[in-house]
Amino acid sequence: MPVLPRRHRLLLVPAVLAALAATGAPALAEPGPASYETRVTPAEHYASRMADLPEGAAVVVDDALAGEYDLAVLEADIHRSFGEVGVPYHVVAGPFPESLESLWEPDMLTALHDRVGADGLYVHLRPDSGVAGAQAYGVDLPVDLADQVTRGELEYGTPLGEVAAAFADALTAPEADLLTRSDAVVAAREAGEDTPSGWEEFVDDLDPARSVGPENLGLVVGGPAGALVTMGAVWAILRVRRGAGARSTVLVAALVTLVPSAAAVAWALAHLNGAPPGPQELPDPLEEVRAEAPYVASTARIERIVREMGDDRLYVDPLTPLPRDGLAEAATRLEEASPPVRAVVLPMAESDESAGDPYVFLHAWHHTLGEDGVYAVVGHDFEAVSVDLLAFGVPVDGYSLQAQVREEEAPDPAAALDTLLREVERGHPADEDASPAPPAVESTLLEPRLPRFTESLLLALLLVGPVVGAFAAGIVWCVAALLGRPGASAGGRVATASLRRRAEREVAALAGELSAGGALPDGLMPQAEAALMVMEGEPDALDLVGVLVLARRARAALADPGAPVHGAPCRVDPLHGPGTADAPATSGLARGRDGARAERTALCEACAALPDDRRMLGLLHLRGPDGVWRPYLHRSDRVWIRHRFGAHDPARMTEALLGEVERGRAG
Repeated sequence: MPVLPRRHRLLLVPAVLAALAATGAPALAEPGPASYETRVTPAEHYASRMADLPEGAAVVVDDALAGEYDLAVLEADIHRSFGEVGVPYHVVAGPFPESLESLWEPDMLTALHDRVGADGLYVHLRPDSGVAGAQAYGVDLPVDLADQVTRGELEYGTPLGEVAAAFADALTAPEADLLTRSDAVVAAREAGEDTPSGWEEFVDDLDPARSVGPENLGLVVGGPAGALVTMGAVWAILRVRRGAGARSTVLVAALVTLVPSAAAVAWALAHLNGAPPGPQELPDPLEEVRAEAPYVASTARIERIVREMGDDRLYVDPLTPLPRDGLAEAATRLEEASPPVRAVVLPMAESDESAGDPYVFLHAWHHTLGEDGVYAVVGHDFEAVSVDLLAFGVPVDGYSLQAQVREEEAPDPAAALDTLLREVERGHPADEDASPAPPAVESTLLEPRLPRFTESLLLALLLVGPVVGAFAAGIVWCVAALLGRPGASAGGRVATASLRRRAEREVAALAGELSAGGALPDGLMPQAEAALMVMEGEPDALDLVGVLVLARRARAALADPGAPVHGAPCRVDPLHGPGTADAPATSGLARGRDGARAERTALCEACAALPDDRRMLGLLHLRGPDGVWRPYLHRSDRVWIRHRFGAHDPARMTEALLGEVERGRAG
């Protein structure tokens, strides 16, 4: 069949809509009553509903979509979309048949075409899959390719009106464009673009509109901020203890830690308030509807069922996939039951007025009918028969009755109704003729963002962050301590405050040992006295190093009078101890007495074992009055350097030191 020109298609759409309006929306016309035990396939059902619709423009919107769609609006949208394709179209929009082939016929559209007997485009739109099926008979349309493109370009759960528009657009697209879009869909699938990357998932988890977005945002911002502030505080404390100025240290720590943390929190608050609200943050109109009778957004399907039932007590929906054998006898027994028992054999779906909840349906059915009794829904849970019931205004304990009915696994609806009637006759009396409570409405509305963000932020800022920061600071301290061991490659800086504490301990220990009667060898007593006198003045960092060398030398002689203690200390770092080994002098260590270049230099065993480059990294650095760190050897004019801390001409060194002390100098 030839495709109509576009101008003719546009003229066809309003004509079809006008015809539908004039005939009272025949797409929603009710099927004729069927016998209880006559099986009706979905194709038969929909073909019967299309029989009275305009030829070549048949759209059936199942009333089981009433929970998610305005049926008339959806029908008009589908007409508008497929009317532009320019071929006869037959469209079914509804949740049935489902994809479970063991219950439903596997190829509903083929059977529908056979029954309608007209060529054209046949489409099944289903909420859970968009285009559930599409076939073309007697018309040249790229159905399979358009279906592939539509599925690939649309997200899961796209409204059926948009699905219809996208599919119709793909059907009428130029072949080259459609092939390009198809290749892009295939390439995206093979490249895994449908699966979000780790970074995309991380960003999505920080979306304030999501259920845990504000909490994640607070954790991500508060954790690093707390860790940074903690590490800054540890750094500041250590710096102050080593002699740095408290005010300047605190100021630097505050600028480095508090400013970035405050900026991060400010950005998070802006992001929190700037993101548009998500679906879970907006009031759900259905929640308000379901809070009071009839508890559903639409009673279209329920009213149809009530009309078709009339005075009968059994209704069998033509779309039920369950077997119907024995239902005629069950209907007869239902008419005789006392108290009244009414039942429907009905498929349920999440898109229906009850959101697939049989108890909501039972409440709405009772409200619409307005008569008391036992109400039951016989449905299917995959391939199993399910029974749900409630008792309204009759002396029957509905919960006890249902529990007993469910104990027997019925193979078909007739057997399930037989069990129900038998249990009603047996009696499940209630204390009074009370009706069950209305269906509970669980609000899905999220709490405000700011309290959720603040709680998570404070938890991370005050607990998680400090723990992580303290742990990180400990690791840094351990690494620094490891690298600062004697002979290590780095760590040559020693703060003045640390030197002072160590010198005070050594001098105090030396004084105690001398007071206890210890005797120093000749030549060491003047050095010990010089160390004690320098400490009584105002020693600088190099003075404190010299005091440590002299005090340790004297204490070593007291501990072992025969020990060789007169040698020069380690040239790399005098605090390492005596230079018991030597090595060729390198740049930075080569200056000897009076500035002359030394061929070899004294080193401790650990430094002697290091290569030259590693050895120089461990050279002792001291902080001067101006706050700058410099190698301790840079002041070659100082007494300590000229005399190698007493290794060369110790008598002259002690004389010079005592003279400096007497003149009120400290280096």
